[in-house]
Amino acid sequence: MSEALVFDSGPLSHFAEAGWLNILKSITGARTALIPEVVREEISDATYRYPFLSQVLEADWIKIDRSDDVNLLVVQAR
Repeated sequence: MSEALVFDSGPLSHFAEAGWLNILKSITGARTALIPEVVREEISDATYRYPFLSQVLEADWIKIDRSDDVNLLVVQAR
């Protein structure tokens, strides 16, 4: 299993606004890109004000981790 990368809304927002999500995807490579459910909610709630954020939610290479187990998230991020 390859390492997972866990993203917060800030970096994703900046990449999406600049139109660079494909660059981020390229950097991610074979690693799994994860966003916690709370980050998905934050991005979803902000799309009405910042429509470019919908790109993050539509990206099929960014997976949503619905786990609320912090220890599991830390292990996945290693």
